[in-house]
Amino acid sequence: MDFATPAKFDVYDEPNNVAHRWERYVKSVKIYLAAKGINAAPRQRAILLHCAGNDVQDIAENNITDTGTDFATLTSKLTEYFAAQNNVVFERYQFRQCTQLEGERVDSWHTRLRIKARMCEYDNQTDSIIRDQIVACCSSTKLRRKLLETPNISLQEALKTARSLEAAEMHAKAIEKSEISENNNPESSSDELSSLRQHRKPTDKRKKEPDWVERARKQEQQQTRKSPPHETCYRCGELGHRICDKARGKTCSRCGKRNHFAKACRSTQGPPARNDEMNALHRGETAPVESAQYVARDSSEEEIFTLQAPHPDNNKNNARMSLLLNGFPTTLLVDSGASVNVLPFHVYQKVKLQGSKPEPTSTCIYPYGSSQPLEILGACHITVDAFGKRSSVEFVIVNHKGTTILGRDTSMEMGILHVGPPNHHTHGLHNLALFPTTEQQNPIPEPASLPTSLRQNNILSKYRKVFEGLGRVKGVEVEIHMKKGTTPVVHPPSRVAVHLREALNKELDIQESLGIIEPVEGPTPWVSRIVVVPKSTPGEVRITQDWRDVNAHVEREIKPIPTFEEATDEMGGSTIWSKLDMFKSFHQIALHPNSRKYATFSTPRGLRRCTTLVMGFTNASEILQRVMSMVLSGMPGVR
Repeated sequence: MDFATPAKFDVYDEPNNVAHRWERYVKSVKIYLAAKGINAAPRQRAILLHCAGNDVQDIAENNITDTGTDFATLTSKLTEYFAAQNNVVFERYQFRQCTQLEGERVDSWHTRLRIKARMCEYDNQTDSIIRDQIVACCSSTKLRRKLLETPNISLQEALKTARSLEAAEMHAKAIEKSEISENNNPESSSDELSSLRQHRKPTDKRKKEPDWVERARKQEQQQTRKSPPHETCYRCGELGHRICDKARGKTCSRCGKRNHFAKACRSTQGPPARNDEMNALHRGETAPVESAQYVARDSSEEEIFTLQAPHPDNNKNNARMSLLLNGFPTTLLVDSGASVNVLPFHVYQKVKLQGSKPEPTSTCIYPYGSSQPLEILGACHITVDAFGKRSSVEFVIVNHKGTTILGRDTSMEMGILHVGPPNHHTHGLHNLALFPTTEQQNPIPEPASLPTSLRQNNILSKYRKVFEGLGRVKGVEVEIHMKKGTTPVVHPPSRVAVHLREALNKELDIQESLGIIEPVEGPTPWVSRIVVVPKSTPGEVRITQDWRDVNAHVEREIKPIPTFEEATDEMGGSTIWSKLDMFKSFHQIALHPNSRKYATFSTPRGLRRCTTLVMGFTNASEILQRVMSMVLSGMPGVR
């Protein structure tokens, strides 16, 4: 008898859950080997490596020593390897987020809690913590009060009480439904009620229905859940039920009618043409499909956005610009009508980071005027640099040779696109395009007599690396000297508000990529608190640390800072002044590796430590002044 071999093990899918997924994968392989009657240990080992795939083979060959020649040794080593990647803090957070779903049985919920608790290392407290989660997060208020009536109730008693209450609720509902069917017309069926709902005119605000209609609808929904698995819903198009409310109030993108999805549409007519799109088409304002026109939808049944490429005769006012994608210069089209960022596959191949893979996505992108979607290869996060600002941006990868498109939201967040009255800014290096070209107009007027070597474009082109990235002062590493007899202080992790966590993770990724912070490996004597401050720009935060305990024990460094009179003394008789602002000045001065232990702080993702000088450190201003005096020494007229 033939058995299907286990599927390949994806090491990089859900990396936070890789240890648990590996344990389940080994169990399935053992079941397969037992079913096939394969008992030889070397052969079992070979089958495991063959089924697991190339990624597991590379790990066993390059990252693990002494994997042995038998199945047991190999699985033990691989289990230890994957277990080392388990993030207990994140697993416990996932456990606390596991709440009872609407209509979910308590036994099913208990199974999910038990599975998530395996990776949390609760040890002998697992049962009591699961009990606490059931009491705190159950969907029934009546059950919660019932469980709280018994002090120190055990997990088994809590489950028994929950099962009894669920059974009582089900029996009571069955009796009530039976009484309803007897009091009302017994010959009217759920089909009649379904027909009534189908012919009812859909409105955004429906009138309140009688209680017996609502109870009958719930009864019908329970009956549809018991439909044969091969039956297809004529509203949402999914298998396993005949009718559901997922498409209620939705508009079909194929026929334009309501209360069903395009997947379940039975109409032979195409989608209704929108007047504004047809008028634009007759005016010749749209480019051909080959010019990478995209129509992107945020979901399968929501509003359609058009992302059109510029007309070939309108190159003077096009919205193309050069930006850095993962460090690679790339031409993008800024589209204010785009709700997503689109990245063609051939561009993704150039800018992707080594070892990265596309992530699955549910976004659909359609060519203009077509009902056939483009082939979506996945989504990815790309680091985009523009005007001195760096952001991690999500792109949708399409298998189409088109133009890379930067959507509306991302363009506004990065300051590339502005909607509203114009802002007047003083010209400076941060206002210049990242890659000036001959076609680009210079924003700063220059006299015709200015030598070519001193023109702005030539300076930016010759010293391009000076204006890219963060920058570091060469040959300088600052050491932190602590007072004698100092006792290290370790603070517990600070709680971060839920609405700031996404922006915090984004800022941590940016600082790690710039080398400002790094993960901490091993024990550390000092741990400070993290302070997360929202910026005025939506979705951005500023990360600082509470260095009060460190500053109290640091030996002060005395460095006189020039006064205003001293700084302006050399300016007498001058007619032209230039002011330069250092980009993240403190971060351009590196900390000595031996002093980084004092700059350790806690984050929701674990301990991190600063590799550079940071704001809030007691000697930061004096050190910066000393370093700048050293760098600028010997330059007349520069302070």
